[in-house]
Amino acid sequence: MNFLFLLAISSIIYLPGGIFRAEQVIFIVIFLIGVFKGRLQHVGLFSKEILIIFMMAFFGAISVANMLMGSQSFAWNDFFVVPKMAYYALIFISLSMLTLDEKNKKTFYRFITFNSMVIVGISVFQYFNLLHLNPFFVDLYRPGYTWLTEMDSWRRIIGTFGNPNYWGLLCSQLILVNYYYIAYEKKYSNIAIILGLFVAIIFTGSRTGLIVSVLGCVVGTMICFWRLKKVPNVFVVAVLCLTIFGGFIYVVKGAMYEDGGRFSLENTHTLGARVRHWGMIQETEGFNLFIGSGPDRSSKARWVDNSYIKILREFGIIHLLLYLTLLSTMLFRSVRQMNINHGFLSSVLVFLISSWMVFEIVADGWEFIKSATLFLALYCYSVAYFRDATPLNPPPIKPES
Repeated sequence: MNFLFLLAISSIIYLPGGIFRAEQVIFIVIFLIGVFKGRLQHVGLFSKEILIIFMMAFFGAISVANMLMGSQSFAWNDFFVVPKMAYYALIFISLSMLTLDEKNKKTFYRFITFNSMVIVGISVFQYFNLLHLNPFFVDLYRPGYTWLTEMDSWRRIIGTFGNPNYWGLLCSQLILVNYYYIAYEKKYSNIAIILGLFVAIIFTGSRTGLIVSVLGCVVGTMICFWRLKKVPNVFVVAVLCLTIFGGFIYVVKGAMYEDGGRFSLENTHTLGARVRHWGMIQETEGFNLFIGSGPDRSSKARWVDNSYIKILREFGIIHLLLYLTLLSTMLFRSVRQMNINHGFLSSVLVFLISSWMVFEIVADGWEFIKSATLFLALYCYSVAYFRDATPLNPPPIKPES
């Protein structure tokens, strides 16, 4: 089943998007295997998360019904919120049946290292159009994206996600995982991988990806110190920071990256435009604070690049509070589990959840199913590992009297 999980993660990362995807079939297969092996009781592991997801589906359906009773035109994809929540619940249910042990820790490290190198390679190939593969990437992952095929100076790579910002998020998440391995597991060879991933983020043009990477490392380090009293090797972190900073200056200011002005401190006009859109939700016709106004396709306020504002506009404050409760539940659970097996995976997850919560301020990862599926799957994997792990300091066995 661990192999099936890694196969599902590979499918999420590399296969093009669509309504029906390979990882969906894999999650169903994992669920059926778990039922056959009598692991159905393990579903209770995620009882809180599953309940929150179903409540989000319920209030989402109310929001859509309220929209359709108004003057809005009908479209079947308006109800997509319900099957999407059902799919997210399936991820929790199926992955609760995973059984993991210490061997999976080494397998997970090799998997992360290998795929980090592959993702760096894809990013470099796309930016420089090596072997002239960009028409293939564009046709497969984002038809009509001519910036890559025409090699415009302001081009932004899309990876296998079809979107520069979400590819940048994936790179930043891998940076955080590799940072943990370097700072706390002494995998110093991964420093070169982190440098490559930072270059990949630059090629995406995702300023959010850079910010999320830095903040994720800082917040994760602080939580590791608070929870585990673990401090990363200062010398290694200093070398890592200098290497990344030097690489950033070389790539952006040198001839390697053609749109160096994108990362200029003066280039903040897009942020101002986003903030103006955030204030437009009150102008949406039929907006209701409690249940929103539904996924109104004609409203300019729909494209706010902020998951929290977008959820509030479309589904109301109740749905938003449920989403925040879900993220908080995941974060606090990971923090509580950090004292098991030296905090492996739970510590990594603290880095990832922290960065995800920041990313959602300037993007809508929850709406992009590939990113959300990857995020939830890694969380479930971490919790399952915690359940099957042996505590570092188990209580002593009292001798029989």
